[in-house]
Amino acid sequence: MSKMVLVFNLSEEESAAKAAFHGLDWALVVWHVDQELRKKLKYGDAEKFADAGEALQWVRKLIRETCKEQGVDMEDIE
Repeated sequence: MSKMVLVFNLSEEESAAKAAFHGLDWALVVWHVDQELRKKLKYGDAEKFADAGEALQWVRKLIRETCKEQGVDMEDIE
């Protein structure tokens, strides 16, 4: 059996430690956002936005909601 141990100096590398600890959560955020965008494109929902700005606001909201659901916070990224 193989093992890997990550060691962080928390006083200097706290954000890196959090990123490593929540790596799967971040991957799930990206996967979920990708799936939602795929659905919008596949079923023609992308055309329902009034303009690019509205579409981008929708994506930003989706990212923030998905982060909250997965228990990760973009504020932890430095």
